[in-house]
Amino acid sequence: MTFPGKSQAPPLLDARGLVREFSGIAAVDGIDVSLPPGGFLAVFGPNGAGKTSLLRMLGGGLRPTRGEVWLGGMRIEAGSPRGRERIGVLSHQTFLYGHLTARENLRFFGRLFGLGDLDRR
Repeated sequence: MTFPGKSQAPPLLDARGLVREFSGIAAVDGIDVSLPPGGFLAVFGPNGAGKTSLLRMLGGGLRPTRGEVWLGGMRIEAGSPRGRERIGVLSHQTFLYGHLTARENLRFFGRLFGLGDLDRR
């Protein structure tokens, strides 16, 4: 995926051939995703289409049956904190505080999860 006017920097997020099977049935079947720095991804589909499984694999919370996820040039393994400390996933219920600005919400949750250098992030 390319974005007109954006630099040709290497992708921040790069996932190739993601497959996730449950009891032999593919919930996610061969998905490729590439996002540049500052990019975002929206996933739409009916219930049971594999949206949550895809997002969990991209965020390092679920191991793909096949395929790989790379974040900032590092391969992300499910359960490894390397992915979770570098990516945010907002799904279903947001749990954001409506009386806080977006930046204040980010700082609050950053402190909650022990992230350093919040101003730079």
